Amino acid sequence: MYLLLIGFLLIFFIFVSFFALSNYLINSRESYTGSPLSNEGDFISVGGVNTHYIRKGRGNPLLLIHGIFSSSFVWHKNINTLSRNFDVIAIDLKGYGYSDKPADGKYSQKDIREFLTHFMDALRINKAVLIGHSWGGGIAMDLALSCPERFEKLVLIDSTGYKLKFSSLKWLLKIPCLGQFVLTFFDEKAVGRILKHWVFFNPSLVTGEELQGWINPYYVKGATLAALEIRKINFNIEDRIKYLSHPTLIIWGKEDKFLNVEISKKFERDIKNSILKIIEDCGHNPQEEKPEEVNKIISEFILSH
Repeated sequence: MYLLLIGFLLIFFIFVSFFALSNYLINSRESYTGSPLSNEGDFISVGGVNTHYIRKGRGNPLLLIHGIFSSSFVWHKNINTLSRNFDVIAIDLKGYGYSDKPADGKYSQKDIREFLTHFMDALRINKAVLIGHSWGGGIAMDLALSCPERFEKLVLIDSTGYKLKFSSLKWLLKIPCLGQFVLTFFDEKAVGRILKHWVFFNPSLVTGEELQGWINPYYVKGATLAALEIRKINFNIEDRIKYLSHPTLIIWGKEDKFLNVEISKKFERDIKNSILKIIEDCGHNPQEEKPEEVNKIISEFILSH
């Protein structure tokens, strides 16, 4: 009994130490609000959340939705080109980028869906083309299924949607204190390794500018706690995908290490009104790695269908 008590106290001490250390590291890093760090775009209040977005161009609205641990920066090679023909809106989701990161617990799939529809209302966008990358693709499909009348077409880029294999990262983030401690190491060096070895097929594209664009949002207060909200999000909408009726363009990097290219063929099979474009020598972020090709494919799809 005595040894059991000592063991319990030791575990408790370890968790408290993890928590105290991670809090110190997080508070040292997260010392900004979004506004001073953002060098382009605007802010608008959406349900009390100061929301950052970039808007350029005129024409048919395109709503660009980034993936997890990401921000509107992933569209930095697409916005200017697409804005020649379209009204391009790239949003930083609640909890991401330079948008507010409130610890209100409202990060479920339903919460995100409502946040985005309220964002569209705030900008007076009645109908748009949805473009979602990775986790943002799952959000885009959920939106299109929930309020189909508000969207004309759908573009999915290396998208989630089907049941994923076991994720050690997601498992770690679910452990109290430990998940927070893991994310304290999400610094420029760690991000660089992830981008070079997992995200990009061509590591030479991970420049200093690229790294800075990815890491800057993690200097914003609340970034780590918001990232932990991944625990509440259901990526799996497999049973609903077949009900998508919008014309859909599926773009996939052939060398994607996160989401295997075979998943793209499942989307093509299950979404009746869809076409698939596989990008050679490309990883998980085709819009960044092969922007000219992706911009051309998206523009032709929207203008010709």
